[in-house]
Formats: sequence, structure tokens, C-alpha cells
Amino acid sequence: MSRGLFVAALFVLGGCQLLLGIESREVFEGDAGAPEAGPSPDSAVLPDGAPVTPDGGDGGDTGLPWDAGAFPNVVEPGDVVAFTPDSLEYEPNGQITAWRDVVSKTRKATNTSSPKGAPPFVASVGGRSCAEFSAGSLLTLVDDGFLYPSAGELTVLAVVKPSAVLDKGSFGRVALARTISTDDASTEGWHYSYRGYALLSEYRPVDRTSPASERKYAARLEATLATGTGFEVAEPSARPENAAEELEAVALQVSAEKLYLHVGTQTYGPRLGASAAQPPKADLLFGKVDSDTDFEATGFKGKLCVVIVHHGVETPEHVRARLATLRAAFR
Repeated sequence: MSRGLFVAALFVLGGCQLLLGIESREVFEGDAGAPEAGPSPDSAVLPDGAPVTPDGGDGGDTGLPWDAGAFPNVVEPGDVVAFTPDSLEYEPNGQITAWRDVVSKTRKATNTSSPKGAPPFVASVGGRSCAEFSAGSLLTLVDDGFLYPSAGELTVLAVVKPSAVLDKGSFGRVALARTISTDDASTEGWHYSYRGYALLSEYRPVDRTSPASERKYAARLEATLATGTGFEVAEPSARPENAAEELEAVALQVSAEKLYLHVGTQTYGPRLGASAAQPPKADLLFGKVDSDTDFEATGFKGKLCVVIVHHGVETPEHVRARLATLRAAFR
């Protein structure tokens, strides 16, 4: 080949490469020429190499903490456990047998327990699957050390739909709690005195001066009903006894030795003295304040859709924004 033909061939080859490069760049940048976004969470992998699917895969078997299956961008760094609609496992009749919680970027099965009567069943809320509790239902997440906030900053976010039936309980309807008992229940089989926290959908004051539970939310720390001690923040206006079932996003927050209660866009509190209310190695219970067999006093009735436990500093404004995101997922 002559030198002239060789130079011409190089020129043609270079032109083709340039055109291919332009076409390739247009594919990635689009008409506006903007750089392509980085890999989405959907293309990531779990530590064991299992691929992540956009909707959580087969009922929540896979997913990253910031993806949370069908709830994108609601689980943040510092969130150590999540109970979400796509995490439920249940039998053909709807009985819940387990769920999968997001812990340390993995999903693990957790068995349910129901010491008395009816187990929790799956129920649809806004097209999503939630857990429906009767007065004898309980879900237990056994703590292996990951639930204790070493810095003392804690937020527990939940989406709940209490039953329209308001029973006259002697304590209150506990949607979720993490407690350790401080008295001896060996003779009577129940505990009312505890260290820890509880988020209630129906409320009974610690001093027990009210003749019946009120239909309001409450956040409670270190309750000891026998002596009337404890820290609590209650929603100040009670709902009517015949109020219809209503889905609500609520949160209990402990920050800078203060206790807050968030109900939707409203914040109640703070109350001082919340720093010593985090018991180590205490299980997280859904539907009751403790694991005893007394469901008449504390058993929750209604639906529970989301539980997220956050360790770390959050502002009340940020907590309310997270609650709005969680609530919007069920519209």
C-alpha cells in the first residue's frame, strides 16, 4: 500500500471512530448533553451478591436499607430495623407467619408469636399489605444488640390504623414497645411497671385518674403505674369514641433528654427526663407493651403498616417530613 493510501485509510478510520464516539455520547447524555446519572439502587447488590429488585422481589427477600422495597427513600442511615408491607410473609388464609426486617443492610426472617388466641393477619390498606391485630396478637422482634442507641438519640416511626372499637382498657392500646419489666410477675402473670418506651394509640394516664382510656396517641417512657411515675406526652385533644378508623403516621422521639410525640404534621412536647429510658437487650414488640399474657390491658387492636427505628440525631421538622413520606405511600 502506498503512503498516500495508508494516510487516507487512517483518516477514514479516525472519522468513523469520531462518529461512533459522538453517537455513543448522545446515547448517554441525551439531547441536553447532561451527564448520565450514577447507578440506581436497583442495580446494586447485597453483601451476599443477591441482586436487588425494584419492588423488593418476592415479598421482601431482597432490598437495601435506603430502598426498603416498595418504600424508596424512607429508610435512612441510622435506621436499624424496618417493618414494611412488602416484608410480610403469610399463609394462603392470610395468617402472618414471619416478616423480614432491614438490619445492617440485610433482610432476616423473624417469627411471630401470639401467646393468646388470634395471630395477626394480613390486611390491605391503600392497596398495600399491613398487619391486622386483635387483642390477642403479638409480633416479636428479638433483640441481639442492634436496637440499643449508644448515643441516646432515638426516633421510632410508625404508620398505624387503630380499630374504631374503643375498649375500656386499664392501661392503653400499645401499638409498639421496647421494655424490660421492673417488678415480679411470678404470681399474677402480668407486668405494668417497666423501663423503656411505648407508643400508644389509645391512652391511659400513668397516674390512672381517668376512668377509661381516651382515643388519643401517647408516647411513654419508664412507666410505673403502681407509683404513678413515668414520662409521657399525649395528644392533647381526644378523638370521639365513635371515630372511624383512620390511618396515621406517628413517631416517638427521644432527643437531648427530651421526649416528643409526632402525630402527622403536629409535634407535642417536649418533656424532660428521657435519657435513661433505653433498656439494652430488650425485644421490640408490635401489639403489646410486654410479652405477658394479659392482653386485656395493653393489647393493640387495629392495623400496623410500618415501623422504623432510627438511631441518631434528627430534628422534629425532619421527623415530620419522614412521616409525611410514609403516610403518602398508602394513598
